[in-house]
Order: sequence, then C-alpha cells, then structure tokens
Amino acid sequence: MLNTIITKPKKFDVRQLAYEAFRSAAVLSKDTTYTNHRSKKYFIVSNYANGINVANAVFKDYFKSDEYTDARSKKIHIIDLDEHDYDFAAIKLCVAKTYKPVSSLSQMQKLTRFLEAGDLKPSNKIDIDPAVLEVFYQNTNDDFFKFQEVRKEYVVRISLVKDGRVFKKIKCNIGYFTLISGSKPYDYQEVESEEKKATRQSLFHPCFEVGGIEFMAVFNDKIKRYRDLVDMLKY
Repeated sequence: MLNTIITKPKKFDVRQLAYEAFRSAAVLSKDTTYTNHRSKKYFIVSNYANGINVANAVFKDYFKSDEYTDARSKKIHIIDLDEHDYDFAAIKLCVAKTYKPVSSLSQMQKLTRFLEAGDLKPSNKIDIDPAVLEVFYQNTNDDFFKFQEVRKEYVVRISLVKDGRVFKKIKCNIGYFTLISGSKPYDYQEVESEEKKATRQSLFHPCFEVGGIEFMAVFNDKIKRYRDLVDMLKY
C-alpha cells in the first residue's frame, strides 16, 4: 500500500508581503504615501505605472492561492485608474474611529484591575465621574464598566472626473496594502471622519491606553444597584 503524503498549503505572511510591496513599489520622492506601522497599513498614490507591476510581482503567488481567493475581506488592493477614461481623480483617505465591545472576561478583568490601581491617565482628557469612581472603588466588580476597544478604520474614496463631471466612484478599505495608480492629475486629502452617532459616547467617556491599544470605559448604569449608589452620591 502506498502512503499518501498530504502537504498543507503554504501560509502567507500577508503583512510582511505588504511591507515588501510598499518598500519596492513606492517612489517616496514623488508618490503620495501613508503608513501606519503599528497596524501594518501601507498606502500609495502614484502617477507611475511601474508600481503596479512591482506590487503584482510581490503578491503574485499570494493572488494565485486559495488563501486569497477564500478571504472574506481583501486586505490587498491594486487599483489602475487608467482602466477608465478620466481627466482627473479626487482621492480622499478617511480615518474614522470605530468601537468594538470587549467580550473576553479575562480582558475585562485585566482592564478593571488597571482602573482599580489608578495608574491610568485618560488619553482623551475625560475623567471618570467622581461619584462613579467612588462607587467603583467600593464595588470593583468586572461588570461595573463596559469596555470598548477603540479602533481606526481607513477608507479610500475615489471620484473620477470626465468633462467636469464625476462619472465613477470607487471605495475600499486600505487593508494592509493599497496602491492607486493613474497617469492623470489627482487631488489627495486625508480627513478625520466624524464619529457615527452610535459611538458619540466617546466624547463623554474616558479612554485609556493599555499595551498600545486604546479602550473606552463606560459606566454600566444598566445595573440598578450601581446606578442607585451613584445617584445617592450625586443627589
């Protein structure tokens, strides 16, 4: 009987490939670039077609893999604007804050202990309400605060103009690597998007940085016992 050897498909280090593509494809003296080394995001806007060839060569094997084909969200974008008949491109990089609830019990316990120790200073200069803080010290339970991880979402919006009119819009998340190339003139902007209504509580609740990650702490006023104790101190 012949033994069948099953080989596992190659696992790609997509973040490392993104870095290599940025180093190889970006002409730093001429291109418009944006980098975020902490989150491994690399972005290039170029008027030189050679960057597309270089980037495609870096990702050649990855693009052919099942790992890329089966990925729910694509982290690599190479956009050739010259595939369209346009006169001008308006390119905008929008950076917006998003918030993900912390559901891990161990993470909630860790953050609660940090707040209890009193070593953290709010990164957004918003202090915990004194009444809430006093009740917290008397009830340092893991459900006293609801924690949310503060994240940033990077979205590129492209408007292509022909004869003075926008005829096509392109939108994508920049992921790990995004290259936009076109031979025509372009205008580039970086903007901080306003927070969505659902997350505007960040304007009123303190944020703390732990291990390079920012978290927002929201008093859990849905628990009546905590709410009543805080109200007693306030009124």
